[in-house]
Amino acid sequence: MNNLTNLNYKTIFKVFLFSLFLSVSAYGNAMKPTLSFNANGGVTDMVYSNNILYISTTEGSVDLYDIKQNKIINSIKLKNIKNFLGKEVAPKVYCVDILNDSILFASKEQLGFSNIFKYENGKLTNIIDIKEEKSILRTKWIDKNTIIFATLSNQFYLYDIKNKKIKWEIQVSTSKFSNLVLNEKRDQFLVADESGDLKLHSIKDGSFIKSFDGQNLDNVFQIDLKN
Repeated sequence: MNNLTNLNYKTIFKVFLFSLFLSVSAYGNAMKPTLSFNANGGVTDMVYSNNILYISTTEGSVDLYDIKQNKIINSIKLKNIKNFLGKEVAPKVYCVDILNDSILFASKEQLGFSNIFKYENGKLTNIIDIKEEKSILRTKWIDKNTIIFATLSNQFYLYDIKNKKIKWEIQVSTSKFSNLVLNEKRDQFLVADESGDLKLHSIKDGSFIKSFDGQNLDNVFQIDLKN
């Protein structure tokens, strides 16, 4: 009887191991990438539009990767800056956004402040520069003449590019800023920060709409919004 029981246990154990092996194998096959490539630096942000992946990096570049051709077709390179030791280093590009054929991105400058650039028709234009003394981590297109940007201190600004004017500014919370996304109509923005709550605001005047809380009690690093 004992031998029979031991035999059953051994059979069950073998079946379990075989099932586990199949599960791990299936999972490994499921996770195999369709495409892969190396960006020009550590990836900080990316957006996808019309088969092109726009990628911001820690090495002062925005790479344009064509999904169909499986290669980088363009790379926007920024000039080096000097760090606090006086050494020349590549500026970190914090984020990237695309509207039609206009690329928008924010990059690190001296003293911890930031630039916002627009790249269009092969021309690089500085929209917000170091003189503003703002530590900008995220920026998004609202329309061709308007952008929104957020600072490390969770302050938000709606900026009129054509008239070079701030239309409104708000302090979303006292928590450290993490991430910003827009809804599809680009009339609302969702904010993630160190508090763990997600906060929805209006683009029109920056007014608060609602909060999504109770799901997380620590820093939310990244969010996305669809429908």
